[in-house]
Amino acid sequence: MAGDTKRTKKHGTKPPTAKWVRADQPAPTPPEEGQIDLDAEYRALVARLPVDAPGAVDEYRFFRERVTQHGDRHLIALCSIDLGAAYDAAGDRRNARIEFQRVVAHAASAGDHTLVGIAKDWLGMVAQTEQRFDDALKLHTEALVSLRKAGKPKPLSRCLNNLGLLKARAQDGDGASECFREARDLREKAGDREAVARMEANLGVVALLTNRMADAAGHFRAAMGIVQTFGHDAEAAAQDLRATVSANLGVCEEAEGRLVESMAASGEAAGIFAERENRKGLSDARHNIGVAALRAGDDKRALQEFNLASASATAAGERAAAAESIFNIAVCNARSGAADLARRAAQAARAEFTHFGDQDGLARTAEFLELLPKAGEFDAQARIAELAFSTRARLSLQAARLTT
Repeated sequence: MAGDTKRTKKHGTKPPTAKWVRADQPAPTPPEEGQIDLDAEYRALVARLPVDAPGAVDEYRFFRERVTQHGDRHLIALCSIDLGAAYDAAGDRRNARIEFQRVVAHAASAGDHTLVGIAKDWLGMVAQTEQRFDDALKLHTEALVSLRKAGKPKPLSRCLNNLGLLKARAQDGDGASECFREARDLREKAGDREAVARMEANLGVVALLTNRMADAAGHFRAAMGIVQTFGHDAEAAAQDLRATVSANLGVCEEAEGRLVESMAASGEAAGIFAERENRKGLSDARHNIGVAALRAGDDKRALQEFNLASASATAAGERAAAAESIFNIAVCNARSGAADLARRAAQAARAEFTHFGDQDGLARTAEFLELLPKAGEFDAQARIAELAFSTRARLSLQAARLTT
């Protein structure tokens, strides 16, 4: 399904982290006459510059240095969270960890459960990104305890969502669903429709993981019903969400045999991913269009989509996804009678499967090459089509991450 988005253009005005950090804080005390109103400057920075925008690291670091000189410890902590989030968005996880750990140390000594929980939740997401899943579970669990003590619904729901992502990756469908439902209910009470849509989408992903296609489709349609109200001029985060929901809905439609609907949903996702320069998401959407076209008997369209999917996956550095599309290229060529092209594609896919130690891929390739000389026979052709890789077997949950 949809993956991480490369945020290179169309940054929205809504900051993905800082605004919610401020949302549950008490109103600032007005400065005395003649004093600098750093809190107002901070709010202006948050409104102007999302932490994932180009140049955010330098601006937030500079502002944090100014705040440090004036000794406002609470504002220092808030700026450190934002700076850590900016480092995280820029891929600098080492400095992100340093900033979040600094906040934990300061906030714990001050007894500020909200800031402790927020910072530990971010540390948990950094650990998830680095695939340190035991550390992530410990951090999210500790964050949840602090945030329940604080009683602040917005950061609490964010932590529940991120813990749900971790449980989904561990194939704990019940645990993940419980986290997502509580997070959804908290955001629904707050009237945060975009976050509710995100939680519905996450519940749909869990249903996909547990092969409950009808339930998954229901959650994705509920999410789509919300995101469609945002319009096509919505800010970047809402567009990313719309693409993710469309891509996942396309998977459900294909699984249930609604192939025209599947290609339409995946096509909408592909258009947004292309505009957003999200090559991984584009690869997934194109791949699923190819699967639906293959099932519909349109081998020419399927071949075109798998070639596009492979190119996008390669550009995104997603070699495993590219290998799946290359194997499906072999399937299309075999079905259209181009045996030599089919063999070469299968051999290229096999080399990739060997590199990754993908035993399922290697077994499929071996069976495919054995069937290839008989590809003109009806039974062999039907079995070759069954060997094609569907996107249902490959889920990417990172797009469901909640940062607001």
